[in-house]
Amino acid sequence: MGRPAGRHGARGRGAWWVLGVLAATSCATGWSVEGDVGRRDGDAVDGVSEDGPGDFLDDDAADPETGAEDGGGETVCGPPGVCDDHVSCTEDSCDPVAVRCVHVQRGSLCDDGDPCTGAEVCDVVLDCIPGTPVDCDDGLACTDDSCLPATGGCEHVLNCTPPQICDPAGGGCTNPPTCSTDADCDDGNLCTGVETCSVEGMCRSGTPAACEDGLACSLDRCDPAAAGGRGACVAESPDLDGDRHGSLYCLGDDCDDADGSVFPGAMEICNATDDDCDGATDETFACARGTAGTCSAPGGCVGVQTCGFDCTWGACTVAGSESCNGLDDNCNGSADETFACVLGAGRACSVGAWSGSQTCVPGCTWGACVVTAAETCNGVDDDCNGSTDETFTCVLGANRACSVGACGGTQTCQAGCTWSACVVSGVEACNGSDDDCDGATDETFACTFGATRSCTVGSCTGSQSCGAGCTWSTCAIASSESCNGVDDDCDGTTDEGYTCPMGSTLGCTNSCGAAGWQTCAGPFCTWGGCCSPLEVCGNACDDDCDTAVNEGCGATCSVVEGFEAGYWPAPGWSGGIGTVGTGMAHDGSYGIQDPDWPYRTDVVFGNAGDRMTAWVRPGDGRAYIGFAASAGGCKSFVAAPNTTDIRFQDNAGWGFEELNYSTQSFAAGTWYLMEVEFYAGDTVTGRLYAADGTTLLNSVTQTFSSSVVGGLALRTFGAFAVDTISVCRP
Repeated sequence: MGRPAGRHGARGRGAWWVLGVLAATSCATGWSVEGDVGRRDGDAVDGVSEDGPGDFLDDDAADPETGAEDGGGETVCGPPGVCDDHVSCTEDSCDPVAVRCVHVQRGSLCDDGDPCTGAEVCDVVLDCIPGTPVDCDDGLACTDDSCLPATGGCEHVLNCTPPQICDPAGGGCTNPPTCSTDADCDDGNLCTGVETCSVEGMCRSGTPAACEDGLACSLDRCDPAAAGGRGACVAESPDLDGDRHGSLYCLGDDCDDADGSVFPGAMEICNATDDDCDGATDETFACARGTAGTCSAPGGCVGVQTCGFDCTWGACTVAGSESCNGLDDNCNGSADETFACVLGAGRACSVGAWSGSQTCVPGCTWGACVVTAAETCNGVDDDCNGSTDETFTCVLGANRACSVGACGGTQTCQAGCTWSACVVSGVEACNGSDDDCDGATDETFACTFGATRSCTVGSCTGSQSCGAGCTWSTCAIASSESCNGVDDDCDGTTDEGYTCPMGSTLGCTNSCGAAGWQTCAGPFCTWGGCCSPLEVCGNACDDDCDTAVNEGCGATCSVVEGFEAGYWPAPGWSGGIGTVGTGMAHDGSYGIQDPDWPYRTDVVFGNAGDRMTAWVRPGDGRAYIGFAASAGGCKSFVAAPNTTDIRFQDNAGWGFEELNYSTQSFAAGTWYLMEVEFYAGDTVTGRLYAADGTTLLNSVTQTFSSSVVGGLALRTFGAFAVDTISVCRP
């Protein structure tokens, strides 16, 4: 008995493939047994239809009474079992699409469940063919060899009677050799375990090696012939279907270890199965059984076709329905046939005595009749449809009211039948409003009433407003005069209202008779003390106004940095960028420009009576002459052209805190001498001298809250040059 599709039966019964049985496998009705066995009315003999091998359905002859097949116009597969080929390992079915019997080999139907008997295969003629049994013979007479039905693996059990041992070299059981030490007994094979020498002087067998690779699915054993006869543990993949290929999921390559007909290298057949384990199904056929794909029907329609039981494509089926688009959507030879007209088609029509045409519009309905006469812009009904100039925006010569903003006006339909611009009648007045609604306010006057704007008088900035008559008022300056050496209110006078203009000088004589100068200083523009450029030694006056008397008389000065090394950083300095060059020199060959806080601590000064000097040439930034310097920061005397002053800063952590200052102007490119003098109580005076090094320009004094003794530091920016730094000690 054969197998219906999808069912298993008993094992095969040999070759049943004879003419009479083959004829019985037709899946159509209406057999005639008269004459040749297997002949059907209108078909060929020997079970082969006129349509080719395997086609046993009557798809040609029609009922002579009704003209329909099978009496009802529908081809059917016949009664159950009509396609049975009596081969136990095939699945038998009738393909209703191809209208033929299909017999698919299933090797799994031949599997006896014992991997030790080998892989049984299915033959379409001979039915199930037994497999080749597994050979477990290891060639050793001292072992009993057998195949394990659970896994298909081999088992080798020693059969020697103690005290005999197995001799792998000889292949049989032998009496143990005599020995003196364990080393005399070692046979060099891992599988026999560790042999030992007994107290009787005879070798004893060891415990066989236990092999385990940690995989529950693998077959682990010790192979005495492995590793060149030294023995080794081997792990084998289980072969449950006996096809000599282990499971793909446990060290093997068999993608279906339950079917002996499926393994790498097997022949691919049409059965929707990956028979050769290459990842593809039915790849040697036109298509994979049971799959579906798109196809193109005559006329260009896209349809669907199914891969049949013989792995060939079935007929292309089109499911499209007609829509209004001017196309033959269902490929029946007609476009838009379910609608009133074909989209885009045209036909003749008339309106009264006028001939015209109409077009099939979207929705596949006829549009309005368009007469041949064309409407023109002339105030006449040219196409006799009861309307004038209807294809234009307006009727030529018509008027209508309009507005621009709040302003009323009139529009006229002009040539071309378009509306003219809105003409308003408003007149602009000086009132801050858009009287004629043209988007501009008071546009016929000098300015918009009430508007304001900025203005200048000299360098002073003010404001003016648009007043009555829409004209600008005079420029009103809001600045008031302050003590800064500038004409703040642009009236031609500087610092008026104060004692003197900031920065001005006046000749004088101090109480000791030394000649000097007084300077007008801030913040209130008052005359400073009478100061001489140099200290006059031997009198009781502070001639140079540095809070010290007779300082420098007998003092020792030394240059601590002249930048004559020609490179940077020079010896003794730490950190800080800077550019050394000849263009920065005051004296000698080199100076430095824009260093960024380099410092040195090998020069220490700041005790009472010490002085430090440095030549500087400003750009547009600042120069910082640092003292009390260390890795944690410094204090500094600052020349600041960018803020027009001299000042002190506390630069702890190399940041800054602004301290006392005095207003001072600078001339870019001119050399100045900066001097810092130290007094008791951490009080410091900074002085700025002119290019001659003796004319005092300004000074500022600061008392610090921490020590002013320490090293030297520098910083400038804005193209500020520094040269020849000296320290003087009393």
